[in-house]
Amino acid sequence: MLTSFGLSSSGRFNAGHALGILALLTLVAALAIPQIHRLGRARRYLSQLAFTFSFFLLLVPGINETLTRLPVSRPLAAGPDSPIVRAALATWVVIFVLGALAQCCLTRLQRRRTQPI
Repeated sequence: MLTSFGLSSSGRFNAGHALGILALLTLVAALAIPQIHRLGRARRYLSQLAFTFSFFLLLVPGINETLTRLPVSRPLAAGPDSPIVRAALATWVVIFVLGALAQCCLTRLQRRRTQPI
């Protein structure tokens, strides 16, 4: 990901770069959260959510670039404001939210199973 910052079709800083930097900051936070004991039991959930959110952020520009460049002969979308890109990103948000909720539920079940009675 660090090497991709030099790749840009516009030749300047753009939203993709901003999302990459935000994803890196989110990864740093995900690694730091377990060390913040003040958060209590929420540490596991917040760290897991931060890792998932960083993955989510990295796929946003990927979805846009894929739909605006493929197939090469006639791309599916004309740009980031195309309805197909917006629909794909909205679907990606729904998948992220459902996945994050599922992860929280599974983490809670796992925690309950490992607690002594």
